[in-house]
Amino acid sequence: MKLSRTTLLLVLLNATWLAVASWYIVRHFDGAPAEPRVLMVTNYVPVFKASRPATPAPITVITNIVAATNEFRWAQLESEDYRDYINRLRAIGCPEQTIRDLVIADVDKMFAPKMHAASAGPREVKYWQPVEQEMWDGSAEQAALRQQRAVDYEKREVIRQLLGVDLIGERLRVQGQSDYHGQRLGFLPEEKRAQVRSVLDQFADQERELMEEQIDNGDGFLATGDLARIRKAKDAALTPLLTPEERAQYDLWFSDSASAVRQSVFGMSATEEEFLKLYQLRKDLDAQGGADNQKALEQFQQAAQKALGPERHAEWTRAQDPNYRELAQVAARFKLPAATAAELHSYWEPIEAERARVDADPNLNATQRDAAYRAIADETQKIFKEALGEKAFRYYSRRTGNPWTTAGP
Repeated sequence: MKLSRTTLLLVLLNATWLAVASWYIVRHFDGAPAEPRVLMVTNYVPVFKASRPATPAPITVITNIVAATNEFRWAQLESEDYRDYINRLRAIGCPEQTIRDLVIADVDKMFAPKMHAASAGPREVKYWQPVEQEMWDGSAEQAALRQQRAVDYEKREVIRQLLGVDLIGERLRVQGQSDYHGQRLGFLPEEKRAQVRSVLDQFADQERELMEEQIDNGDGFLATGDLARIRKAKDAALTPLLTPEERAQYDLWFSDSASAVRQSVFGMSATEEEFLKLYQLRKDLDAQGGADNQKALEQFQQAAQKALGPERHAEWTRAQDPNYRELAQVAARFKLPAATAAELHSYWEPIEAERARVDADPNLNATQRDAAYRAIADETQKIFKEALGEKAFRYYSRRTGNPWTTAGP
């Protein structure tokens, strides 16, 4: 059979095409890796490599790959058990402060209905209604405040059990406010500090309610027997919470004996050693009936002089003079040197001596005596104003109303 020239040309072209295609297929599939090598993956950890080293494959970048098993959802942490919820938060490395914030906010929300139910105010207020006066003129508001405090104590206990945190101290710290009890109970672990603070606050509420009750009854005097009973119950509540060492430290901060010593040394810059000596002596005095026991008081004064020495005892005695204490308070308020109060206090004795001389002089008539008083006052004001400064002197004059530093007797 004779093929035409055209047919022969087509056969040759087909054979050539098949040969080229076969070479390309063998070259491509025989030398390439089994799967591409991934050099960078975003939002996903595993990095895949070829099953066998060969000719490097093209770089492939895959983005936004999220494995379903690694996807984080907040619901994975939530639990009906708060302790389990806290453990899950800690397990993922959540900062402790953030855990506190989350749990406290959640507990606040949980107790909000109880706190709202304890409120004495009306649920809907009209601008023409004297609601405030109606609430405060009756006993409903006081009863509501007591109920709200009870709810707050319950909340504080929940937080203590969950986090070991003193809720009141935590609130004050986060708000940047001063914490009276927190500073004085700093020697205790935080969880125990929360327990002690709660005891102190609850018995302080009882003392307040006792005073309110007596005021409502028209009695302006606090029943010392009832007050002693409350304080005795407070001591009993504290006893199981504190070790003997902690109780001794607590007494240095909160006992009546320690408070009396702190008040007595104001303005003398007492050392810790001096304070402890006076504190022990004061404890002994209080155990014998305090200042009402004249013999014990005299023994206390003698022992204090011996413990402090003559010079420091003189400073301690001066620190209890009301005139000196006023000067010391003004100096502290206006950040003046501590010696300023002592210097000005030294003028009181000669001032009083000069006044007594004027009083006793029979040769002075009323006009002359008034002029002498004015001269004493003018000289005193000049000395005090120079030492205190204009602003502090005005404050001191208004505070004391002393005739020798104002307009005369």
